[in-house]
Amino acid sequence: MATDGLIGINSIEGRFRTLVREVIHALLAEVEARGHMDVLQDFAAPLPVLVIAQWLGLPQQDRQFIRQLSRQLLALDQENPDRNQAVHTAISTLVEYINPFVEERLTTPQDDRLSALAAGEKHGSLSRDEVLGNALLLLVAGHQTTINLIGNGTLALLRHPDHWEQLTRDAALIGRATEEILRYDAPVKRAPRIAAAEVERREQTIRQAERVLLVLSAANRDPRQFSDPDTFDITRHPNPHVAFGGGIHHCLGANLARLEGQEAFRALTQRFSPLSMDTERLEYQTLLSLRGLKSLRVSWH
Repeated sequence: MATDGLIGINSIEGRFRTLVREVIHALLAEVEARGHMDVLQDFAAPLPVLVIAQWLGLPQQDRQFIRQLSRQLLALDQENPDRNQAVHTAISTLVEYINPFVEERLTTPQDDRLSALAAGEKHGSLSRDEVLGNALLLLVAGHQTTINLIGNGTLALLRHPDHWEQLTRDAALIGRATEEILRYDAPVKRAPRIAAAEVERREQTIRQAERVLLVLSAANRDPRQFSDPDTFDITRHPNPHVAFGGGIHHCLGANLARLEGQEAFRALTQRFSPLSMDTERLEYQTLLSLRGLKSLRVSWH
């Protein structure tokens, strides 16, 4: 039984990895001939939403429409006075777009996640609103953090061209490199918590119900846990970073984020020589909890 379960997990991961590679190949093929791109807007931003859209079973010909809506959804994480309205419009449009596909899957199921959700409605375990809500959650959840992982990681590799070349020569290091990127420049800087019980920690008392702010970026540079913590080292092992949180708060999408990061860095380093940054002046989103660039323009020859 345990072996069967392992085969099932490996099969799911294999399907996802193939799917992610297909989306990455298509995105990079769009920009390769022109010799330049914005890593955030042209590559990192559309990747997670297109992967989930394909997993749900949404039509390939609607890719541009879904990408446009994903840009509107990202307004929630940007400094824009109209961001709430933009997000509300995008969500309403997505609901109207997805609803007919759910209706279709009720009578003609396919081998996709939307059919699984529709089956829940058919058997009475989910309402239509819950089916649509889950589909939207899958499309939106973890979007910005995965974008930041790819953007921050590409920047770290560009600033360390020796590591880029190392990955070009040895793609087997992609797993460790992704973990180091998560540690070195994590997409989430901090995580607020409320203490469930009184805790004693390093001569400090945290009382029950007291608010606590976990600074994940600082924990990932803790010299008591990591040797040379400020050094970017893609061979680092072990690497017990806390970029995805921990315990009951561990990120549910961690495995997919890792997979997308691994395949993104694999494709970039195998497809291109070290890219050239088109500017040294970088701007970051002014968000308290997330760490991510506004733009990362690069070129190649």
